[in-house]
Amino acid sequence: MRPIGDVYGLPTWNAWQSEPHIDDLSHTKHPSGSHELLEPMPTITSYFQLSEIVAFLAVMNKNLTLLFRGQMSDRPLLPTLHRPSRPGNAGSELDPTARWNQLGARESDVMTALQKIGLPRYRHIQDPGIRYARWAVIQHYEVWPTPMLDFSTSLRVAASFAFGPGRSDRGFLYVTGTRELRSNLMPLRDVEGDKPERADGVLTIRLNSVCPPGASRAHIQEGALMCLYPFTGESSQLTDGLNDFTTRVIARFELRDWGNFWSPPDFGCLTERVLLRTDRLSFELAEAARSDQADGGGPSSEA
Repeated sequence: MRPIGDVYGLPTWNAWQSEPHIDDLSHTKHPSGSHELLEPMPTITSYFQLSEIVAFLAVMNKNLTLLFRGQMSDRPLLPTLHRPSRPGNAGSELDPTARWNQLGARESDVMTALQKIGLPRYRHIQDPGIRYARWAVIQHYEVWPTPMLDFSTSLRVAASFAFGPGRSDRGFLYVTGTRELRSNLMPLRDVEGDKPERADGVLTIRLNSVCPPGASRAHIQEGALMCLYPFTGESSQLTDGLNDFTTRVIARFELRDWGNFWSPPDFGCLTERVLLRTDRLSFELAEAARSDQADGGGPSSEA
């Protein structure tokens, strides 16, 4: 994955802490994903401590919209299309090319489900030349492996996911950034309309702009889906290193909750019941998957 370029990360934060009145911090910039930004990895024991550092990074990286991802383990940031096989996950027993070849059938499931619950603005989902919107829904609802990776514009959502959510006292949080956060995908059809993404090599979609109101889970999570751009059939055969979003990381943290990471009742961890709730879209996607399986249309798409 192409790096963002020189960014302000934890070395800048450390320099600011040691000399808060310094005028120029440009000497602390490093390429995203570099060793200087990833090591050493600080341990954070308070959400407000985390939010203070992230607020500083947001101020320093003014040309980027910061995005966050929480994981229970520190592993490469690979889209599901390129992850190793994981028992019980839809399509994970197949190699990336086979997963890619069956992705089109899952797109049909998405269209069927969305037609049932209704989507007020639907051109971006139906357009045959813009598959990214359908992939975003498939990825977020874990229907089938895709070339996309989930992030959130909400630090609280990502930090909650880092803890399981709520199942562990340890997790990892990654901060990256995007220059273009897409809400309207229709300009991608035109050569001139996708210039920012082609220049950056990455497409970032604001999930709640492509999901209907009945997809409450997607809206609660404030999701943003990222993907190598442009992505083609040939892209599905790329090596893991070329699809690893770790190269775009600005900062990463180990989070530890020894009973006081959050500040309930005013500010607590979002629960799994809230973040991964069964909404109308998840129900219809499961129904479409069962119908596919009954008709002999391939493996179940339930994650």
